[in-house]
Amino acid sequence: KKMAGQRALLVALATLLASTVTDAFSLAPAAPALRSARSSYVAPASRPTLHHASVGAPRHGRAMPALRMAWELPPFVAAKVGKSESVADELHKITVNVPAEIAASFKIGGQYVMIKENEAQEKPGFFAVASAPGASPSSFEFLIKKTDGSAWFCDAAAGKDVICTAAQGKGYKIADQAGYTAVVALATGSGIAPLKG
Repeated sequence: KKMAGQRALLVALATLLASTVTDAFSLAPAAPALRSARSSYVAPASRPTLHHASVGAPRHGRAMPALRMAWELPPFVAAKVGKSESVADELHKITVNVPAEIAASFKIGGQYVMIKENEAQEKPGFFAVASAPGASPSSFEFLIKKTDGSAWFCDAAAGKDVICTAAQGKGYKIADQAGYTAVVALATGSGIAPLKG
């Protein structure tokens, strides 16, 4: 009876967690649809998908239920490295040329995009845009620290094809902070990228 009670409690907690996560994401505003004559790209809001699964060794002939979350990535579109240069130790300034509708999706400093070398790359890189919104109608600028995960991007030559998403995240809504006459933001290294944007 004690085991059955613990199992029922775990199932109840997992169900509560699943509903809480789903409700939280349902409150997020959907990204606007972005279309142009040159592309059929549409930017949906990315949401997590919950999957039921069994985990661990069966106990008394039954496997314990569990939940795992699989993130549905937003769509990627073709882009191209425009310029890449080393600006400090381990730091690279990279310009990526993107379709106009992707550039227009960047509205607020602090937003980021996901970039992959190609469709075969499983996990994208998450890079804050360092250029200001509207600074270019067809490109993003990034300040990237070279690591094992970003080395392929930092070493990319001008003209290299990549794929990227539209701008993601809410950014820094400084304009909503009524009553403040000045904002002081501190960062070091590649952390200045979202603040510069």
